[in-house]
Parts: sequence; structure tokens; C-alpha cells
Amino acid sequence: MVDIGLSKPHPMVRIGDMLETLALHGKLHSLWGPGQQDPSAVLPKFWRRYRQEHPSHQLFDRHRTHLHRLIPLQLHMDEGESLKNAGLMVASWQSPIGAGVATQEGEPDMPLNYLGNSFKTRYLISVLLKRVYLKTVKGSLDKLVSVVASDLTQLFEHGIELDLAGRRERFYIAWIGLKGDWPIQQKVGHLQRHFARATKDEEHGVGVCHLCLAGQAGVPMHDLSRRAAWKDTILTTSPFRNPGPLSGVPQTSSQEVMFRFDPFHTLHKGCFAELAGSALVMITDYGLVEGGSFAAQLGSLYDLLWAYCKRTKTPLHMEALTRNQINFKRDSDYPTGSWFKGADTAAVCGFLEEFLTTHVSTLVQKDPYLESARDCCINANMFLKTLYRHGVWLPLEACSQAAQAGLNFLRCYQECAQYAFNAGKTRYKLQPKYHTMLHFVHALTVAATSERKWTWNILADGVQMDEDFVGKVAAISRAVNVRSVHAQTVSRYLTNMWSEE
Repeated sequence: MVDIGLSKPHPMVRIGDMLETLALHGKLHSLWGPGQQDPSAVLPKFWRRYRQEHPSHQLFDRHRTHLHRLIPLQLHMDEGESLKNAGLMVASWQSPIGAGVATQEGEPDMPLNYLGNSFKTRYLISVLLKRVYLKTVKGSLDKLVSVVASDLTQLFEHGIELDLAGRRERFYIAWIGLKGDWPIQQKVGHLQRHFARATKDEEHGVGVCHLCLAGQAGVPMHDLSRRAAWKDTILTTSPFRNPGPLSGVPQTSSQEVMFRFDPFHTLHKGCFAELAGSALVMITDYGLVEGGSFAAQLGSLYDLLWAYCKRTKTPLHMEALTRNQINFKRDSDYPTGSWFKGADTAAVCGFLEEFLTTHVSTLVQKDPYLESARDCCINANMFLKTLYRHGVWLPLEACSQAAQAGLNFLRCYQECAQYAFNAGKTRYKLQPKYHTMLHFVHALTVAATSERKWTWNILADGVQMDEDFVGKVAAISRAVNVRSVHAQTVSRYLTNMWSEE
């Protein structure tokens, strides 16, 4: 129990306590890879690669002599739905290293943390009702995060003795970032520059990105050119007016990089969903499928999509294609894939690549608009496939492939947006998440150009499994007494954690 300003102590699972529990049950090795009993075979290698990207992290001064006992830790925060549709903040931690991902090639030496039951790979810290931290005690969320920050600092500075293979060993923890969607990053980090600051009048814009000054005067956020102004402003100006509670945790000198962009919301729920929605409507613009009305054409497209997924054994969760599914309620709207499962975005993009490639190959006269849409889908798919084939670290060849595919996607998407604009169509909208994609591609390009042997896989910052974890914890909260949601949710989580397989 900890004091966060409420009328009674608040339940919290301290990170150190969970580490001791994992060690007691012989599960500690899961933090550096399920197949590795000896941390010295993995952790020093992890930190050597990490240093190439973040040499200013304080860990390299404080722990350079015992990197083999330094465990990387990521925080995650997001809201689930509790009783009576009330928002519930769920805070957890994890290691970036896990059992891998189903689509990986071979066995990476440091697999991503995607496979397995999320209750076995993510660890709850605490929960807090939204109405409590927004209305009842407005500073309670920051106070909770402050306690977490204190724990992280203590474990970084002094470590904790744990049982490992019958021996007592002192381990240390190094925080390497906060995972979560953009609103969470803004809320916890107290970021002054974020997506909600986007404005049509960039001459008076505050900025939309905590890593650079994109969106301010003279710094267009969607500039794809090699000499784009935003590139020269990366990490030059702090996005903090009053830094959040995590600012005191040992970290990199540029603290803004600790607030990680999430590829799931940027791609599956962002840029690639925009591509999928627009390309589907574009097909109806051309009348390339059967059906007279728009709804009938969407029905035909769904039949083709379903057949494609069945033939290629691609999972598909949606049961129909409707105006609501593509957020296209009026013809003046910009369509975007708003289906419930983000994984369906990859399925739709795969289908669109095949459909458009087949159609373009039959054209007697070239159609630049259709060709750009086809190339957009090809490169979006290549970008994702390259990342999902590898582990926490991308080898140089994969980094180069992903960088090129990402750059091609960005270029083709802008071409599609321009063609649509010239035709007076609301298609291929340029959202702030497009700028996030620019950062992904820029980082990969810099690494590839400098021939860095290993580069951080942005999928390690993805939240797909974290959202599954949040959903499970939120479900627990809906089955307890409304008067003691916090305590009973944490208590039942601890019970379920060991009972779930």
C-alpha cells in the first residue's frame, strides 16, 4: 500500500516484490529470454547494442562493470474499461525480451516479447479509476507514477538480491522507456508538444512532436524531403515545461526519447489503416467491383477479402465491410480503417496489394493514381513483414530493407494524397501519425546509412500484447465490488497471474 493522496492507502505491487516472486518460482530468466538460464549470455550483448543508439543513458556510467546483472525494463500505461464504463488506468512493466513473435525467421538471439499469455509476460503495478485522478484527487496519478519512479531509481542505484540457480545474486534495473499511445505519453510525460496541438495554421503552431519542432512556423510536419526542416530540430528543444514524475529516474540525457512512439497505433491503427480505408473507397471510385450502390460494392469487396484471407490463411476478425468500418459516414469524410482488431489492417493491406497489382497489370493505359496506391500497399506490407521477421534488434540488411520500404510508402502515400486532392476527393488524409512514421523511417535510415550492425526494432515498443493485458485486468475490475475496485482488482490479479496458463 502506498500514499497517493487518497483517503486511504492505495494498493500497489512493487517492482522489487514481483522480482523476488519471479526468482522464488524460478521464473526470473524469463526477463532475458525463456530459453536462457544465464543472464551473462544475453544482457551484456543487449546493452552493447543499446549503447549504439543511446550512449548517454546513465547506466553506462553507473553499471558498466556489471551489465550482466542489469535487466532492461519498460513501463506501460493505458486505460481499460471498468464498472459502468468507467475508465481504469492500468500501469505495468515488462522486459523487451520474450519468447518471440509467430512470424519471426529462425530463432533471434533476443526475441520480441509478443508470444505467450500476457499475464505471464507483463506485470501489474497498480490500477487507478479515471474519475479519481481527474476529479476526486487530481494529482493522484502523478503521485502514483512518482512512487513507481522512486522504485525504479532505488533498483537502479542499489539493486536487489535475488535467487538465481541456487545462488544469491544482486541484480539492477534500468528503465528504457514508457510504452503507450500518444495521449498516455502526453499525460504522463507532461509533454507540451503532441498530436492534439496540430493546427491548420502552422505559423502559430506550438508543435505536434515531442522529439522535434514539427508543426511550428517554418517546420512542416509532413515534409518528406531529404532536407526537411524538422530533421534539424530533433532533440534540440525540450518538450517539457514542468517535467513529469518520471524525470527523476536515471535515463538518457534527452529525456524526451524515453517516451516511445507506439508502432501499433502509428501503423495498424494509423497510417496503414488510413491507406486501407482510402484504397478500399478508391476501388469503388473506379467501379472495379460488382454492385450498384456503395454498400453493395463494399459487400463485394468483403467477399473478395474473405476469399483472399481463406486462401492465404490470413486471420480476419471483421465480419463485414460497412461505412462505419471505414469511418466513411458521408462522402465528404476521409475514410480510414476503424475495425476493432488492428491485425485486420495487415490483412486488408495484403488483399489490396494483390487486388491492385492484378488490376494494374491489365491496364492498357497507365494510371499513376492506381499505380501509386499499389506501390503504397506493397511497401507498407514489406515494411511490416521485415520488422516481424526479426527480434528486438534488426540486423543491418533488415534495417536497410525496412528503411527503404518505409521511405517508399511515405512517398507513394503523399502521391496518392495529391492525386486525390487534384480530383476533389477526400482520400489519403495526412494525419499527425504520418509524422511519427517519418521518425521511424528517419531513425532506420540513419542507422542503415551509418552501417550500424544492430538497430532497435520499433516493434519492441508496440502495445498489442499490452492492450490484451489491460483488457484482462479491466475485466477483473468489472467483477469486483465497486467500493473497493482498486484493492480487489490487484488482489484478484495476483491470484489469476499464477492460475492462468
